[in-house]
Amino acid sequence: MSGNKARGTKVGSQIEKKSPKKTDRQILEELVQKMDEMMQVNKEMKEKISSLEKEVRGKDDMIFRLEGRIETLEQRSRMSNVIVRGIEEKKGEDCMGVIKELGQNIGISVQDLELEIQTCHRVPSRNKKAPRPIVVRLCNTKTRDKWVRAAKAAETWKGKLYVHEHLTPSRQHLFHQTKEMSKKMQYKYVWTRDCKILMKKGDSGPTLVIKSSNDLHEIAKKNGRSFVLPRFQDQDEAEDTFSM
Repeated sequence: MSGNKARGTKVGSQIEKKSPKKTDRQILEELVQKMDEMMQVNKEMKEKISSLEKEVRGKDDMIFRLEGRIETLEQRSRMSNVIVRGIEEKKGEDCMGVIKELGQNIGISVQDLELEIQTCHRVPSRNKKAPRPIVVRLCNTKTRDKWVRAAKAAETWKGKLYVHEHLTPSRQHLFHQTKEMSKKMQYKYVWTRDCKILMKKGDSGPTLVIKSSNDLHEIAKKNGRSFVLPRFQDQDEAEDTFSM
């Protein structure tokens, strides 16, 4: 038994010789090495994240440009349209007859009505409290402008009947935001021409073209004001289903 003990002691001493205790310096060097490795991994991860962020920004820019092109195409398809709001809706109505009657009331001749109106129908609206608007496809933009001017001259707005250029839902939303901002910033005029949104401070001075909400933020900034853009939940967003 004493022999076994001696052998065990001998083996233990051999293990100690083979696995010498690490010095503090060695431990520190290993820690430094591991820290360097971790820092390298961290650096590589940051570079990867930066590369991915750059890629995402590039795709965001591309999406933004594509959305802009789609918006332009959608608006172009509406260029000859007018949208009529405020006409009471009746079951089984003859929409074409309704629009022809409107045309006569605002001074469009019967002969012109036959030539100018291509087609028309009501479109869905999220505003359930008002009659669905009617989109009218006219023969060209010149005729569109004639109808808008005629309705304005006839003061149809007094009877809460409106004839406007047919904007896309997003542009219509921006138009309402612009009108709301004009009240806060004391701009006198907001209108559309050729489906562009225009704003003017007074009778003189430059006419501003509003292309996006960024333009509104910039105007507010120049006026030393902050402005939270409102959201209009009851816009006729579904009316873009009709863009012949």
